Parts: sequence; structure tokens; C-alpha cells
Amino acid sequence: MSNGLVGFIAMVAGMSGGATASDLTSKVVTTFNMFAFVVPEILMLLAALIFASKFKNKLSKEN
Repeated sequence: MSNGLVGFIAMVAGMSGGATASDLTSKVVTTFNMFAFVVPEILMLLAALIFASKFKNKLSKEN
């Protein structure tokens, strides 16, 4: 699954076909980094906040 995700991100960033390291612009690298690192971090933080709010509500109701 992770290989498929990295492949998809590389295609979105424009790293497909016969692209070599010298073909990669800073925009392509930034796009790849955003999709591969920043977006998952934001989604994990959002998931943690949702989980914490649900868990806090459940604890409040039990007491």
C-alpha cells in the first residue's frame, strides 16, 4: 500500500516517466514534500483532535 501511495504522490508531483534527478525543479520537490509529509501530519493531528474530543465526551458522561 505504501508503494502505491508514494507512486501516486510522485505522479501528482510530476515525477513520472523518464524524469531524472536533474529534471526535478524546486516546485516538484516542494509538491512531493507537501503531499508526502505535511498533509499526512495535518490529517493525523486532526484525527487525534477528533479522537480526543470523543474520548473526553465519553469520560465526562460516565462521571
